[in-house]
Amino acid sequence: MKSLKAIQTIAKIGKILSSIVFVFCIVGCSLCFVGLICLIAGVDAIKVGEVTLGSIIETKGEVSINSVYASMIIGMVICGMEIYIAKLSDIYFKMELENGHPFTEELVTRLRKLGLIMLIVPFVVSILCSIGIDIAEKAVGEDFGIKINSIISVGLALGFIVVSYICEYVVEKEKQVNRDNDNEELSDDKNY
Repeated sequence: MKSLKAIQTIAKIGKILSSIVFVFCIVGCSLCFVGLICLIAGVDAIKVGEVTLGSIIETKGEVSINSVYASMIIGMVICGMEIYIAKLSDIYFKMELENGHPFTEELVTRLRKLGLIMLIVPFVVSILCSIGIDIAEKAVGEDFGIKINSIISVGLALGFIVVSYICEYVVEKEKQVNRDNDNEELSDDKNY
């Protein structure tokens, strides 16, 4: 029972952390969106004398306006991906806590899918963002200086996948024990 209590404690922590990540990613995505809209609206509109917001960003920030646009869009895409993963995590941990243990076929399947999604989706998003940056750089004719590093949490994703196989083993063992018990009961009934 100590093990099950520890598993439930970890699930509670997982649910809290996934909820926090979910909220922070919504805030991050929203801020990127608002920043992009403000930037689009204010690049040439906000002037102090002959100095515009766009010229301040380009001279003081030493980046081009186009690279800032691209950064905001990439920020929204990455935050959107993290919102999706955090929500799936939250749903899994909620179901696990309601069930009282992770040893059901449905939870095993969800955990494995979550691990695979955590492994594949960030990889695909990284590739798509890199392709998008390359296309935008070619279209505009400048180097934004933006490089997408791997945003994959390989360790966590592999951990979820490995734990799903351990839980599946427990589920299959439980089924085998139940089948054996049913067979014993049937053979006992036939003896009467």
